[in-house]
Amino acid sequence: MEIHLKIKIDLEDFIKMGKFDLLKIGMTKSEILDIFPKPEDWAVAKNYTKSNIWIYGNFEFHFVEDELYMIFNDYIDTMDGGKSLELKKWIFTNERSKTLIEIMQIFNKDCVDFEKVGNSLGQVIIRVMESDVCLTFSLKDSFDNPTTIKKEINDFELIAIHKTARPGL
Repeated sequence: MEIHLKIKIDLEDFIKMGKFDLLKIGMTKSEILDIFPKPEDWAVAKNYTKSNIWIYGNFEFHFVEDELYMIFNDYIDTMDGGKSLELKKWIFTNERSKTLIEIMQIFNKDCVDFEKVGNSLGQVIIRVMESDVCLTFSLKDSFDNPTTIKKEINDFELIAIHKTARPGL
């Protein structure tokens, strides 16, 4: 069955509860196509059935051995659902990345349980406990100016959101 309607995605529900319409990590491509439109684009392979990355707007679905492994977006400032996804953007309505402190304040106000860890790249990752969705933060301008090594909490901005089969990664 081919789906032609836009799928409504509430980013607050995704981040807080892990809900991305009816998708679940571990679903096969054919299970996804039963409830979701065909991808708008894909990476590497000649057709979407062979590709390990399906693209909807600037959301990526990553597959390992035909199973959904990760839902990923690193276009935080210009988040877009493309032709297939109608986004309720929640806190991502302006064209400015949120900082680590802003997200922590929102989560604390909304009583969202999370853990904050660093990684080997100098980034900070917040994992939402209920949803296993991870928000990755990097130092502002660290890609443009890698010599900037001040690590104050206000200097970290959101660069990616993802949910994987292995939480925290």
